[in-house]
Amino acid sequence: MAIIAISITAITTFLITLVVDHKITKSRNDKEIEKMKKELSEMINENSNQLLIKSNQLIDDKDEEINKLLYNIHNIEENLVLINNLNESKEGTSRSIEQSDDKLDDQSSIKDKGKGKETQVTSDTKETQVAPDTKEPKEPTEKKVEQPEQAKEPAEEQNTSKEPKEPKDVKEPKEPKEPKEPKEAKESSKEDAEVSEEPKQTLKDDSKGKEKEEREPLLNGV
Repeated sequence: MAIIAISITAITTFLITLVVDHKITKSRNDKEIEKMKKELSEMINENSNQLLIKSNQLIDDKDEEINKLLYNIHNIEENLVLINNLNESKEGTSRSIEQSDDKLDDQSSIKDKGKGKETQVTSDTKETQVAPDTKEPKEPTEKKVEQPEQAKEPAEEQNTSKEPKEPKDVKEPKEPKEPKEPKEAKESSKEDAEVSEEPKQTLKDDSKGKEKEEREPLLNGV
């Protein structure tokens, strides 16, 4: 009986030691596991923080690059607008220059035409005025000078004094009517006016000649 009791006690002590060892090992393992978990969590947190920091840095860098690109795009758009404005201003200036050149050409052509007309008119007027101004006025002056001489001369010289009837032929200066040939209406109108004045002068000269002829016999009779 004593042997059985000793064996039972030995077995129970062995079992108790096993259970205690198991618990001790289990607690140790649990502690190690907790430590590992903590270490892992710390590592994960560190890595996550580093990753977040790196990702934020990358995002900031990319945002800066994007902002730079947007700024460059905005500058490019402004430059394009300025270029368009410059092109429009150049086109406007070129158009204005062309218009001014056209106006100057038109004015120069008009001036040239006006000068041509003036030269034609002046040449025509000179041709028409030379005959009446140079020939007609001289004859009446000669007659005025001859009148006192004729009053003193005998009757035979009166017949010779009657010869100045030639001014009747002065009607020939009507030929200046030919300048009507120019096509422009203004020149023809001016020439008509000048031609119309010439017959008046010839008629006046003829009337003066007739009056002088009528006076001469009276003076001779006296």
